[in-house]
Amino acid sequence: MLAPSGLALLGLEQMGAIGPLASVAAMLGRVVLLRGRGDEADELTRTCERIAAPDQLDAQVKWRSIRAIALARRRDSEEAERLAREAVYQVDKTDQLDSLAEARVDLAEVLRLGGRHGEAGRELDRAILLYKQKGNVVAEASARRLLAQVRR
Repeated sequence: MLAPSGLALLGLEQMGAIGPLASVAAMLGRVVLLRGRGDEADELTRTCERIAAPDQLDAQVKWRSIRAIALARRRDSEEAERLAREAVYQVDKTDQLDSLAEARVDLAEVLRLGGRHGEAGRELDRAILLYKQKGNVVAEASARRLLAQVRR
């Protein structure tokens, strides 16, 4: 039986909506990851990876970041960090402040899960500055809460 997220993707695919399908897969991946369903999130990132166009930067960055966290939670620190850094590298070529910050928060989470709290804190500091520059007070406050946890 398909998970609810799989049903949503199947519906888009049946309608022929391949363009937004990669972005939706990435968004659903983040939602299920936040709900603690890492295996399902990993599966959704594989869908996103398979169908995202090479120039669909947002989807390319997000599937890497989301899979990186899922891998880090399973203690595959090396591959997780590689994917998270690849996501940051890709998004660093843009001027999308929210995406830049989000990728750094995700990298910080991978580093935190790997026990590298100092590096995680530095990535969160960078993310907070980017969110502040963008004026995204909600995401900035969330990153500050994560930073407080990392620095305990």
